[in-house]
Amino acid sequence: MNNMNYDEFKKEVEAVVKDYLPDEYKDAKVSIAEVSKIGMTYDSLTVRPEGQMAAPAANLNAFFEDYQNGKPFDEVMDHIADVLQTKAPEHLQNMSWLMDYDQAKEHLFIRVSNAEKNEDLVNSAPHKVVDDLVITCHIAVDQGPNGMASTIVNKDLLDHYGISEEQLFKDAMESAPEVMPVKIDSMYNVISDMMPEVMADELPDAPAPGMNEMMIVTNQSMVNGAAALFYPGVMDEISDKMGGDFVMLPSSTNEVIIIPDKGDYKMLENMVKDINENTVDPKEQLSNHVYHFDAKEKLFERTDKFENRKAQKDKTQEKGSVLGKLAEKKAKVEDMKKTAPAPVKKAEQAL
Repeated sequence: MNNMNYDEFKKEVEAVVKDYLPDEYKDAKVSIAEVSKIGMTYDSLTVRPEGQMAAPAANLNAFFEDYQNGKPFDEVMDHIADVLQTKAPEHLQNMSWLMDYDQAKEHLFIRVSNAEKNEDLVNSAPHKVVDDLVITCHIAVDQGPNGMASTIVNKDLLDHYGISEEQLFKDAMESAPEVMPVKIDSMYNVISDMMPEVMADELPDAPAPGMNEMMIVTNQSMVNGAAALFYPGVMDEISDKMGGDFVMLPSSTNEVIIIPDKGDYKMLENMVKDINENTVDPKEQLSNHVYHFDAKEKLFERTDKFENRKAQKDKTQEKGSVLGKLAEKKAKVEDMKKTAPAPVKKAEQAL
């Protein structure tokens, strides 16, 4: 039993897990399901006693890593059993409200992640795609000092609610700013707030050149805060602060950086790629691309698409300008014909 592969490990855990649990779990239902969350997919083991609506879940992939690292199987099973017997706080034990959409919709919020890296999540849940980003809807189950417990609205839950995807996203966009309020501030202020008091002396008294031009968009908890950029009216608010078009740098799923549009998109994209490779946790990477907001057109898109659209627009305007000049010349010629004196007719020769 020391050299099991993952599939063998999973089957063995499923077969013997009740042997490590108290008698009250004797008739419980054992199930393993694939769970997709932002940045990860794993097998979730639950052992649900009859009549119990919710049960703690154990991440089998994580426990298999312990087994691979040399932890004895019996010890791994003891730890799994401890997780499965974890008691939820009293206010979380009755989750019937979660199945009532009229109650659940007040707790809806959105998250944004990389579409390609979360393909399984995209396929199993209602979503909206923005270039290579994907927006999904979630329900905040509990919020406290240690973070938030939440669940994604997948296709099964949407079917249970009996509503359309359009209605889900409409409601989520209305409730998200209440559940996860947006936070927009200058880079200088954000760094100042995050710096420990003992390091305060190292921060300059005044912002370095350009720091006031850089803004951070996140939520009040600064977790999964990049989605706040997509709240209704937020891009327009940022555009007003920036004085027009702006560029978004996808710092992580937790926040994004906003700067005025000064071009140099390729340089900015290379910088984002380098930071992702060397600094950002892969699970929190949002994208390697840079994005542009057109304040006049109210359009948010990747900078490469913006450049292509702008080039096409300039080409169309140039063509229109040439055609306009030709039409203008033609009109002048026609006017000249109308105002020119009529030619004098020669007298007819008499026979």
